Amino acid sequence: MTLTEVQKFEIISKYNNNWCITKIAKNMKINRNTVSMWINRYKLTGNLDRKRGSGMTTKIKHIKKQKTENNEPKIECIGDQNIENIEG
Repeated sequence: MTLTEVQKFEIISKYNNNWCITKIAKNMKINRNTVSMWINRYKLTGNLDRKRGSGMTTKIKHIKKQKTENNEPKIECIGDQNIENIEG
């Protein structure tokens, strides 16, 4: 389950108002581990952003790199492959 920014803010707000993690989880109908994770992430980073690279990988077609007239990279898609498996 992906939480909205409003839900994440609500977790931190309730925690800052001395609600325990279990009470927040029950009140918001969210898993206790999820509540704990967002509280800990907020304590460590000071924000509620997701970690970079989290979530599903994007599937794209195989990339063929070329240069344009302006010497800028031009990307063509050929075939079907995960982007993380492509070497540049």
